[in-house]
Amino acid sequence: MNYLLVWELPDPDEEYVCGADTAEGLEHGDRSSLDIIRCSNGEQVAHWFGHLDAELFAHLIAQVCRMYNNAFVGPERNNHGHAVILKLRELYPTRYIYNEQHLDQAYDDDTPRLGWLTTRQSKPVLTEGMKTLLNNGLSGIRWSGTLSEMNTYVYDAKGSMNAQEGCFDDQLMSYMIAQEMRARMPVRVKQKTDKRRTTHWMAH
Repeated sequence: MNYLLVWELPDPDEEYVCGADTAEGLEHGDRSSLDIIRCSNGEQVAHWFGHLDAELFAHLIAQVCRMYNNAFVGPERNNHGHAVILKLRELYPTRYIYNEQHLDQAYDDDTPRLGWLTTRQSKPVLTEGMKTLLNNGLSGIRWSGTLSEMNTYVYDAKGSMNAQEGCFDDQLMSYMIAQEMRARMPVRVKQKTDKRRTTHWMAH
């Protein structure tokens, strides 16, 4: 806990996505968690979980995402996630932060809102997507903690999926959000390098 686990260093020719689940930051409460996933094959390449306040977690997200070629990030917007997103938008280009269109019916205002909001309607999108990956043998999970939380992620009496009593789901949530970001990531246009340009000052 509180260590960045890395299975693959960034590949300059690859694109990556990040999912981030924010907790309150209390020592004995839920943990914050982030995952980096390689877009080409959906595999988990880096993972962090632990206790940080909102501002420090935003700094961590920004640093890790920059490290992985400006990864497209989906920070969860629920609860303390608002504070993380407020700081993250100061530290990281907003074009690389997932946003949802929100329709304000009172003002007929279609306003983008940064981050992923987990609700009764959106959580099944995550869980069904994860089920599809599992059924196809393409989960991409490398961290035992993510697998452990998956084993205790069950249906409750209301038919909604949550962690069993006394268990956690933070690491699973960040992973599922990252996989959803992989599905929703906008196409990036790679800049062409000018082969005539050289960085050697004597080559003139």
